[in-house]
This record gives sequence, C-alpha cells and structure tokens, in this order.
Amino acid sequence: MNKASKFKWLADFFLSASLLSSFFSVTAAPATPPEHCPSAMTGSSKRVVKTAVYKGMPYGAGEVAHYAAYWSGIHAGDHTMRVLEPVLREGEWHQVFTSEAITGDWFNGIYIARYLTQAYSQAGTFAASWFHGSEYRKPPLFSEFKEDKLFSFSQLACTALEEIQTNEKPKEHETHFLERGATDVLSGFYKLRTAAFELHKPVAILAYSSAKNWTLQAEPVLFETLSLPIGKIEAVKLKMHTYMGKELQQKGDVYSWIATKHPNHPLLQVEGKVKWGSIRMFLDRYTPGASSH
Repeated sequence: MNKASKFKWLADFFLSASLLSSFFSVTAAPATPPEHCPSAMTGSSKRVVKTAVYKGMPYGAGEVAHYAAYWSGIHAGDHTMRVLEPVLREGEWHQVFTSEAITGDWFNGIYIARYLTQAYSQAGTFAASWFHGSEYRKPPLFSEFKEDKLFSFSQLACTALEEIQTNEKPKEHETHFLERGATDVLSGFYKLRTAAFELHKPVAILAYSSAKNWTLQAEPVLFETLSLPIGKIEAVKLKMHTYMGKELQQKGDVYSWIATKHPNHPLLQVEGKVKWGSIRMFLDRYTPGASSH
C-alpha cells in the first residue's frame, strides 16, 4: 500500500457517512444482482403521522451522541451523531439522522479531514429515502480532496439516483439498482439499536452505499460492562461482518458495543485492528432525545 492509499484509509476511518461506512466499507466489485424489482403490494398502507415517527424507538428528536476517535492511541478527532425532527418528504414523514466527523486541530500535522452527512429514512422500516454526504480531506504532501454526494432513493421502483461532485470535475449522474427495503449506511446503525440480541445469533441489516447493495451482520459474542466517561454501562459486544451476497468483504476484526440496559440503547464503542494500527471510538458525552415510548 502506498502513502496515498494509507491516507485514503485514514479518511475512510474518520470521514465516513457513518460508523457503518467508516469501518465496514465495501471495496470489492459487487456481484451482479438479479435486479428484479418485486411488484408493489396492493392496498393502502397507513401513513405515519409526525408525532409517531419515533414512537417505540430507543431514541428521539434532540438526541446527541459524541464520540472521541483514536488512531493507534492518538486522539485524532471527534464524531457526533444527532437525531433531528421528522421531515415531510413526498407525502410521508421521515426519520432524520445527521453525522459529523472531523479531525482535531492537534492532528493537522498528520491529517485534516471532515465529513458531514444527513439521511432520511422511512419510519419503522428504515428504508432509505434520501442521503447527502460532504467530504473534505487533506493528507500531507497530497492535494486536497472534496466530494459531495446526493442519493435519492425510490423504494417502489427499486432505484437509487446518485449525483456526485468530485473536486472541480463535472457532476456525475448515475442510476443503480436498489434492493427494496435497503437502508442507508447512517440509518443502519440506528436500526441496529432497535434489535434484540442473543449470544451468537447474528442480526442482519440490508444496506446500500455507492452503487452497492450489501449486508451487515452483527454477531453478539459477549455481554459485559464497559467503563466509559459517561459511567459504567452494560453492553453487548458485536463482531461485525459485511457481505456482498455470500462473500465476506472486510478484512480484519471489527467490534462494536451497544448498551443493553440503558433505556436508549446507544452505540457505546467501536474498535478494530488494521494494517496501519488500531482504531477506537467511544461515547464520552450523551444527551437523550425527547421520549417517544
């Protein structure tokens, strides 16, 4: 791996659309999907009103989770995830999540990067509706990189429309197959917080990112208590796997922890070892959102 690739990996760690895409980036070329869009179910579906969008969820509007990000023991930056008020899109109220990852001023001599994302997903199902990501990175001795991505999803037509602006190049417009029900990478981690976990029984989440449909599997391997800046919290340790079809994608072991007894089941920590060191992100500040139970 050359220096440029090394710094690109660093960007994938700090500046992903969410923790999902940070640590479980799908880099292999996807197998050609069947690209069959099932017929839509007939009959009218009940519309969710704004006040019910987060009903029964372990989070609500106003939630803020702040994480300290470390690379090989160095505090490299911070990652903040937020739940916003529902947004009306194409006649339906949607969940809204945002993510901001940024390297600290003290890390500028090694790497400068930031990534802002926002996602709308359907209430209850987490099916992707709209996604926006804005990335900036400046490794030492290399030119700065800027990219802006806008994805618009049609679950009914099984399509993902991508608009991509990279540096000063002309905008690219692409249309890709979307497996119906797939969530986006940011909403996927919120969906994971709603799962009930049993030891060694993996939870699978279908997701879409950058022209690919893939599956995240979270396998519970241990129930334990974590000691974090916000206190001691009981958690489930999940071994993370990403699959394209039946083929395992990521290299190296990555683990995440989700609170089990905390009423909001926040994501507590992510850890992994990679070729260029170790990564760790842990929750150090947390503000719960409005209760919707």
